[in-house]
Amino acid sequence: MAVILSLFSSALQAYAGVQVTMADDLEKNRNFLVTTDIYYHRLEGHHVKHIDSSFLTAGGTKHITILAVWPLLYSHTYAYAMHPAFFTDSAKSEKTPFALRTVDLPTLRPQSWRHLLDSGEPPKGLDGGIIPGIVDRHFHGILAHYLPAFDRARIKEDLRQYLPLLRELAAFAHREGGYKKRPVAGMPGQGPIPLQGQGDPQTSILEHDRRELDGRLDEIIAWLALEQNKRAPMHDWMEHFQRGDYVFREMMSEADRIRLLQWLDRSIAGAAEGTLQWTSQATGLLYTASYDGTVSSDQGVGWGVNLTVDLNAILGLRNNRRYLEQSYPRFYRNADGTWNVKQLVGRK
Repeated sequence: MAVILSLFSSALQAYAGVQVTMADDLEKNRNFLVTTDIYYHRLEGHHVKHIDSSFLTAGGTKHITILAVWPLLYSHTYAYAMHPAFFTDSAKSEKTPFALRTVDLPTLRPQSWRHLLDSGEPPKGLDGGIIPGIVDRHFHGILAHYLPAFDRARIKEDLRQYLPLLRELAAFAHREGGYKKRPVAGMPGQGPIPLQGQGDPQTSILEHDRRELDGRLDEIIAWLALEQNKRAPMHDWMEHFQRGDYVFREMMSEADRIRLLQWLDRSIAGAAEGTLQWTSQATGLLYTASYDGTVSSDQGVGWGVNLTVDLNAILGLRNNRRYLEQSYPRFYRNADGTWNVKQLVGRK
């Protein structure tokens, strides 16, 4: 009986899920990032549960096991496929995955930006042509989603081969009259685009989108100038570098920590300069620390530091706020003389 129950349980888990498939007529050897989410109803909008991110090539299929869903709250399953050289495509199904049934999402077939630029066709699902807002969102998707996943998966492909196309895409977005009218929806998986007004407001939004896409293109170029083994840890840093305790433990080298703590000792004694700034010899990160006085908590008496970490120098960028973060760690001295660091409650 135990064997029968085990086999029955395995069958339920093996066949309940979602299947995503890439079209087989796409360019070969292109690594598409396919992200799959389940949407649940709530009082306002949806709750999104991420279930999978995988890289698939043309004709590739991925079965994602779903052990359980909340049937009364279930809305739909949604997947989208992105790649630097393609306009993002999406697929959706309102069928509920449950035991003994796999939901097959419609085949994902992203459109080549090369084809869209050459043909003048509008991207699928949009009424207008290639406008600055669409290009900006594509560049944002590369930076926020594609490149981090690509580097963490350690895929061996030189993404710099797509830079000429991305530059051409940016140049097209700067052309006057290079589009017909404003589309009413955003790129799949990246939310809606607000409707634009007419006249001066329209021009202002277009100019804003162009500035944004130019800045993001500079960022993409800067990231791809680095080798993958140097890029990979930086994605983790950017997810957590708003926390001073993480910066101290995971981003600083031993030499960096010693330098900061020696300065803190001098600051406590009133013998240090007001601000400490240095570039890490190990990582190239620029740190700035200022003394924030004595603090009291359930940890006892400690000392506060305002700590800024700057990744701009590594990327060759200047004053880009996305790569600059301030945090507020608090340092407490243990009985054995060693230091313990905590993030200030109420701060990031």
